[in-house]
Amino acid sequence: MRAASTWLDRQERYWNDALDSLSDYLERAAADSDRPTRTRRHLPATAKKEDVMSDTTTQATPKLVVRRTISAPRARVWEAWTQPQQMRLWSGPGPVVAKELEADVRVGGEYHIVMQPPDDEALVVRGTYREVRKPERLCYTWAWDEDRPEDRVETLITVEFHDLGDKTEIVLTQEAFA
Repeated sequence: MRAASTWLDRQERYWNDALDSLSDYLERAAADSDRPTRTRRHLPATAKKEDVMSDTTTQATPKLVVRRTISAPRARVWEAWTQPQQMRLWSGPGPVVAKELEADVRVGGEYHIVMQPPDDEALVVRGTYREVRKPERLCYTWAWDEDRPEDRVETLITVEFHDLGDKTEIVLTQEAFA
């Protein structure tokens, strides 16, 4: 159980960092759109951290829930989460760079992301989309490539995008931890 808890803690840090990167990306995109040469209109995206993690001690199966309110319309947040050229700009959180990213965002479509930390070996995550309900919900599998196949853990990610007018609440749930 201790190993699962440590793994869950790492995933929690990853998702909080990734959502920070998403917010920063949308804020930069909004700033670019405010320049006179641009015609797109997006509101600044600032994140508010809320209920970061569920209580895993009372659950039979650990579950991670991350909630974040982003100051950008739901359609804009959906695009950033589902268009590979935009995903590449924020899905490597902090100093990590998403050096490769392919995503076929449709039911049965697959994705893979190669993330490069500054001073470490590349990390690869991949999965399959199980549900795509534009612009409100995504559900997909998530598994980090491991050197030993028996160490691979596949989980299920559900991302809900709640429309709050000029803001979007993201509720990300990661579950089915082995």
